[in-house]
Amino acid sequence: ACGLTCAAGRGDCDGDAANGCEVDVTTAAAHCGACGRTCAGGVGGRASCAAGVCSVLCLAGYGNCDGSTANGCETDLRAAVTSCGACGTVCPSRANATATCEAGACGFVCNTGFANCDGDLANGCEALAESCAGNARLAVASYTGPEMRTTNVIGARGIAYEWTGSSWVPVAGLPAVDQVACGYGRCVARTPGGEMWAWGESGCNGAYLRPERIATNLARVMAGLHTDYGLTTDGRFFSPGDRCYTWPNATTPSGLAAVAGAIPGEFCTVSTSGRVACESVFSSTVVPPTLPTDIVLLSIVSPIGYAAADFYCGQRASGDIVCWNRLGALRATPVLTGARLMNTNAAWNVGLAIARDGTVQTWSSYDGAPTRMFDGVTDAVEAAGDGASGTCVLRRTGALRCTGYMGGTVDMPAVP
Repeated sequence: ACGLTCAAGRGDCDGDAANGCEVDVTTAAAHCGACGRTCAGGVGGRASCAAGVCSVLCLAGYGNCDGSTANGCETDLRAAVTSCGACGTVCPSRANATATCEAGACGFVCNTGFANCDGDLANGCEALAESCAGNARLAVASYTGPEMRTTNVIGARGIAYEWTGSSWVPVAGLPAVDQVACGYGRCVARTPGGEMWAWGESGCNGAYLRPERIATNLARVMAGLHTDYGLTTDGRFFSPGDRCYTWPNATTPSGLAAVAGAIPGEFCTVSTSGRVACESVFSSTVVPPTLPTDIVLLSIVSPIGYAAADFYCGQRASGDIVCWNRLGALRATPVLTGARLMNTNAAWNVGLAIARDGTVQTWSSYDGAPTRMFDGVTDAVEAAGDGASGTCVLRRTGALRCTGYMGGTVDMPAVP
């Protein structure tokens, strides 16, 4: 009987002698090396056969990073931070940031509360977000002395300006600074070298003081009602005290990541391990609820300046803002989800935060209900309350809009 013997590299894979050895088994992915031996393409790849051996040809943007043909080109080189653009290319970690890979290029996203102010990719998100907003940083103050109310911002070269009612003027006697915060009757600022400077009312006597240096080695400065506080460079709570009240400094909390205060003698802290603790000299110990352990920013909002009515809020790493009252009752739902930045300065009457789309969310200090104070603003980059009744947002252009300021809404031009 007649038969068919195929030459090397050929195969009669359909069993039809009429067409002979129709398949090149050295290159056919469906018959690689022998009839019926099929090469698998797998995820992100196309099956290939060369010299009778199966392999995988990866599609653009995919890689066979584990070397196995069984699962194909399993790695998405466009998005994998451990193989970004090519197998084995690991995106570097940066300070206060989460590494990203987009379109095969490494990058990073700043963690909540931090920003890449200097534009240097190497040092990541090196600064507090509220100290980096275009060409200006914002603080609002409400004085009961001769200055009454004013708004403070930091412009180019670290010069702090205050609003006179018609124009911006530099704060006389203040050196270059990189942070500014104001509360009721008082402002504080921090120099790049960590000095704390203060000006405004001195305690409860109503005297308006020009800037003076009051402390050193501060990583962050904040202001409340007639008082100043902040975090030292070694993570300790700091307050120089006040002529009206005494801060509960006996415990001197340390290992802190954030701090907030509303009035003299009352403050909350969050440790680097995520534990929130609050103290007050006005009443029994504040009862924090069971909170998430990823709180990165804190704020205290007081309706009338008395501890019993205070409302506490914390911003999570995700951006969600959760709030609770003095008795530890946590709101069932976040005040705002995915916020870009929450105001951390002491405030009366209202809490505020900026959403990722540039709109501003405000909420009542009495019950946490949303309020509508900045409808129409879609380009906010920073927000601040004054510890009394003034609330302002800094816009992407550098201009400001303030409500409750001198009894109405005021638009201010960008600082020089």
